Amino acid sequence: MDIIKNCLRRPIIIYSLIILILFSGILALFKIPIQLTPDVRKPLIEITTNWQGGSPSEVEREIVVKQEDVLKSVKGVDRIRSNSYDKKSEIKLEFSSTKNFQSTLLMVSNALDRVRGMPEEIMKPTIETSGSEDSPIAWIMLRPIKEIGKSMSEFGDLADNLVKTEFEKIPGISRSNIFGGSKSEMQVIVDPQRLSLYKLTIPDIANSLISSNVSLTAGDVDEGKRKYLIRAEGQLDSPEKIKKVVIKVNKDEQTQFSSKIFLEDVAEVKYGIKEPTSYIRSLGKEVIALNLVRDVGVNVLETMEEVKKTIKRLNPQLNKEGLELKQVYDETIYIDSSIDLVQQNIIVGGLLAALILLLFLNSARATLVIATTIPLTIIGTFVAMAILGKSLNVISLAGLAFAVGMVIDAAIVVLENIFRHKEMGKNDYEASLIGAKEVWQAVFLSALTTVLVFVPLLIVQVEAGQLFRDISVAICVAITLSLILAITLIPVISSKLQLLQTDNKKKIWKFNNPKILERISLNFLYKFYQYLSWVLPSKKRASITISTIILITFFGFFFLKPKLEYLPEGNKNLIFGVLIPPPGYNLDTTSKIAKSIENQIKPYFILEEGGDPNANEYPRINNFFFVSTSTRIFIGASTENPNNVKEIIPLMEKLAFQESGTLGFINQTSIFGRTAGGSRKIDVNFSGNDLNDILDITKKAFFISDKVFPEKLGRTQIRPKPGLELGTPELRFIPNMEKLSENGITVREFANTMDAFNDGLWIDEIVADGRNMDLRIIGKKNQDINFTQQIANIPIVSKSGMTIPLSSVSKNEITSSAVSIRHINFKRTVSLQIRPPAQIPLEVAIKILDEAVVKGLSDEAYEKGVTINLSGTADKLSQTLNSMSLSIAIALILVFLSLAILLQSFILSLVIMIAVPLATVGGFIGLKILNLFTYQALDMLTLLGFLILIGIVVNNSILLVLKTVDLIKEKKISKINAIFESARTRVRPIFMSTLTSIFGMFPLVLFPGAGSELYKGLGSVVIGGLFLSAILILIIVPALLTITINENKIIRDSYK
Repeated sequence: MDIIKNCLRRPIIIYSLIILILFSGILALFKIPIQLTPDVRKPLIEITTNWQGGSPSEVEREIVVKQEDVLKSVKGVDRIRSNSYDKKSEIKLEFSSTKNFQSTLLMVSNALDRVRGMPEEIMKPTIETSGSEDSPIAWIMLRPIKEIGKSMSEFGDLADNLVKTEFEKIPGISRSNIFGGSKSEMQVIVDPQRLSLYKLTIPDIANSLISSNVSLTAGDVDEGKRKYLIRAEGQLDSPEKIKKVVIKVNKDEQTQFSSKIFLEDVAEVKYGIKEPTSYIRSLGKEVIALNLVRDVGVNVLETMEEVKKTIKRLNPQLNKEGLELKQVYDETIYIDSSIDLVQQNIIVGGLLAALILLLFLNSARATLVIATTIPLTIIGTFVAMAILGKSLNVISLAGLAFAVGMVIDAAIVVLENIFRHKEMGKNDYEASLIGAKEVWQAVFLSALTTVLVFVPLLIVQVEAGQLFRDISVAICVAITLSLILAITLIPVISSKLQLLQTDNKKKIWKFNNPKILERISLNFLYKFYQYLSWVLPSKKRASITISTIILITFFGFFFLKPKLEYLPEGNKNLIFGVLIPPPGYNLDTTSKIAKSIENQIKPYFILEEGGDPNANEYPRINNFFFVSTSTRIFIGASTENPNNVKEIIPLMEKLAFQESGTLGFINQTSIFGRTAGGSRKIDVNFSGNDLNDILDITKKAFFISDKVFPEKLGRTQIRPKPGLELGTPELRFIPNMEKLSENGITVREFANTMDAFNDGLWIDEIVADGRNMDLRIIGKKNQDINFTQQIANIPIVSKSGMTIPLSSVSKNEITSSAVSIRHINFKRTVSLQIRPPAQIPLEVAIKILDEAVVKGLSDEAYEKGVTINLSGTADKLSQTLNSMSLSIAIALILVFLSLAILLQSFILSLVIMIAVPLATVGGFIGLKILNLFTYQALDMLTLLGFLILIGIVVNNSILLVLKTVDLIKEKKISKINAIFESARTRVRPIFMSTLTSIFGMFPLVLFPGAGSELYKGLGSVVIGGLFLSAILILIIVPALLTITINENKIIRDSYK
C-alpha cells in the first residue's frame, strides 16, 4: 500500500484529519491538569499517633517500636522513618511505586489494627497520604485588621473549625496545616486546700471524670411495631455537667446519712485556651498561618481559583471578628510565569526556525508549508498527553519547546527534496510523489532513532524518572506526529501549491537573501567541496582525518566533562530557613531571637509595610514571616522583584546566625525538594542503639563537615536532626518509695499530681458546644511555678488529707532527655543534613564527605556499634545516575540495532553512530560556554540533553549514508562520486535541520525568567552538540565511507 500516493489522490482525508487534530487539541487543553512540575516524589503514607503525657522515650517504646514491628509486613516499602516526640509519634512509609496504592493503604490500616499492648489512653492513629514535608501550593495568613485586645493564638478554634474546614472542602486540596493557633480546652482547676479538706487526691478527680464520661450502646428492644435503641448516655459535654460529677460519697454508719462531694466543691470548671506551642508573625504582625497541600494530579490553576473564592467568601465573616485572610504565597504565580515563558520560547523558537528556512529556501510559501507542521504537532501532542493522563507543566512544555526545532526536521528533508525535483523541471504531482518517496526511509529511520532513545526513560523508576517521563512523552509524541505529517501533509500541500514554477519560470513569493549571507554560504560550500576532493581519493588522508577527530574527541571528553548535580532548584520567589537554636531554649527566647531578626530586616520591607526609604543595600521585601517554637525557628521572605530574590540570602544568613550556637539552613526553596535543604541536601546518617554513642560520633562528624569545604566558596550549612545534644535540660523528680508509702501515696498519684500542677493532666477528649476539645485537670495557681526551685513546692494531698510539698517525698536531679528520637529503617538515627556551597558540585561534595566522614570515622563508629551512611540527594544522585547511564547504554544499543536491521550492515551503522561521541563533546563545550555567563551544573535534567542528542545527531549521518548507498545501488556510480554527490545534495538539508533545531532552542537558553533554570543547561548541551556534530559529521562521515563502504557488495545486493 503506497501511503504517499493515496494521500496525494485523496487529500480530503488528510484535511479532515488535520481539522480533527485541531478540534481535539482545543478540547484537550481544557482537560489536561496544569501543574508547576510533575509529581517528583515517592508515594508516602504518614501515620500520626497522639499520646497525651508520653515522653519521647515512652512514645518510642510504647508506640513506635510496636507499630514498626507490624509495618514490616507491608509490601513495597522502600524506607520507614519515624519520629518520637513529646506526646506524639510520626511514622513515614516511602514506597517505590504508586501501583495498587489503595490496597497498600488498606494493608497499612490492617497492620496497625494488629498492634497490641499499647496503653489505653493512646489515641487511634491517623493515616495521611500527603506528608507534612510536601510543598504547599499556598500560604494564607489569618491576621488582625484592627486592635483585637488578645493574642492571635486564641483564634485557633476559629481557624480550625471554620477556615481549615472550608479550605479542605475544596476539590484538589488534600490537607491544610495550621500554625500558631491554640485550641480551646475544658479546664478543671483544682484547689489543693479543698482537696486536703475533703481528703481527695488528683487521681480521685481523674478517675471520677473518666468513669463519668461514657456513651455506650446497649443493644435494642422491640415493642410492638417499633424497635428502640438502648443507650447509656453520660457524656460530659458542658461545664455544668462536669461540675455535678460526684467525686466521693461519705456515709455515716450510725445515722446512715450520706453526703456527696461534687467536683464544683473542690474545683472551678471553665473553658480555657491551651498554652501556645508556637508564635508567628508576618510583616511585623502576629498571625495564624495556614498552608494548603494539593492532591496528586490536580489542576493547580483551577484549585487556586477556588482557594481565592473561598478567601473572598470568608473575609466578610472574619471581618466581624476584626480579622482577615491574606494569601502571601501563590504557586500559580510561578506556574503562570513559567508557562508564559515556555510559550514565549515556543513562539520565538518557531519564528527563528521559520526565518532559517526562509534564508535557505528563498521562498516564503515553501517556508510556510514547513512551518504549518509546528502548531499542528504541538496541538496533536496535547491530545496525546490528555489521553495518556499527563499534566501540562514546565517540564512537559519544555519538551515541546525543544521539539519545535526537531519536529520540522522531517518536513525539511521531504520538502527540500520535493523542492529540488521541482527545480529539475518536474510538475507538482510528480515532484511531490517522487521527492517524498525518495527520502521517506531516511525520514522514518531518523524519527525512529529519535523515539527509541526515549524508550528506556519511560520505564525508569527513580524519582527523577517522573521528570524524564514527561519530557520523553512530549518529545516522542511530537516527533511521531511530525513524521506522519511529513509523509502525508507536506506532499499534499506541495502538490496543491506552486512552490516554484509559474509561467515565467520564476519563484513566487521570492525572498532575496542578504548578499553577505550568500557570500558566506558560497565560500563555505567552496571550501567543503575542496575538502571532499582532497579526502575522498586517498584512504591515507581519510585515515589521518578520522584519527585526528577521534583523538580530539577523546581528549575533549575527559578534559571537558563537568561534575554532577542532582536536579536544578528553579528560581522560586521564596527564601526559606530552618534555624536550630542551642538546646534548652523556651518559646519566649526563640521568639525574641526571631523578633530581633525581623527588626533588622524591617528596613528592607516594602514602603507600604513600614520599610525605610533610605535602606537600599538589598532588594525590597514584600513578605517576611517567622514561626518560632521551643526547638526551631522558621523564617521566610520573598522580594518585590522575583528576579532579585537570591540577593537577600546574604542578609538573612548574616542575621539568622547571630545567636551563638545556632545551626540550620537558609536557601531558595527548590521546586523539587520536599524539605528545606532542597535538591542539594546530603544526609549523613548515624544509626545505632545507644543515643549517647550515636551523638558522640555525630558531633565529631559535625566539626569535620563544617571545615571540610573551602570557606572562600561560601558557607557550609549544616542542620542536625534532631540535634547534637541529647535534648533539653530535664528536672527529674525521683520518688522516695518509703515516704510515699508512709503517706499513702502511690507513684501514679505522685506523678499525676505533679503533672496537674505543672503542665496540666490530660483526662480525655470531649465534645462540648459542638467542638472537640481536651478535658484537663490543672492545679490552681500553677502559673506561678516559673522556676525550677518552686516546682519542689507543688502540693500533694495524702490519703489522710494532709497537704505536703513534693520535695518531702522525693529528691530531684537535673539531667537531659531527648527532644525527639528518630528511627530510619527501625534503627535509632541522628542525621546531619549538609548543604555544601553552591560552587561545589554535588558529586564532588559527596566524595569529600564520604572520604572525610564515612571512611574517616568508620573504625571508631564500628567500635561503638554505630553505622554511617549517606542518603538524601546523595542516594538519589547515585540511583538516578545509574538509571541514566543504563538508559543511555540501552538507547545506544537500540539505535545501533535498528540501524543495522534496516541498513543490513553493522559497519554502516557504526559509521552513523560516530556522531554520538562528537555530539557529546559539543554538549560539554556548550555547557562550558553557558558557564562563562551564569553558573550551570551538569544536573540530571541537563544530562538528559545527551540522551536527546543520541536520537538527533545520527539523523544527519543517516542522510549521508542512505543517499550514498542509494546512488551506488540505483545509479551504479563509483564510490567516490556517490559520496561526493551525497554530501553535495545533503549539505543543505543537514544545515537547515541543524540550524532550525538550534535556533528553535535558543530562546530556552537565552531568555531568563521563572523556570528557566530547569532547561537552560539542557538547551546549551543540545545546541552545542548539534552545532559541533553537524560540522564534524560532514568532515568525518565522508572519510569513513571512503574506507568502509564496499560498492561491489552494494551492487550485488541490489540484484537479490
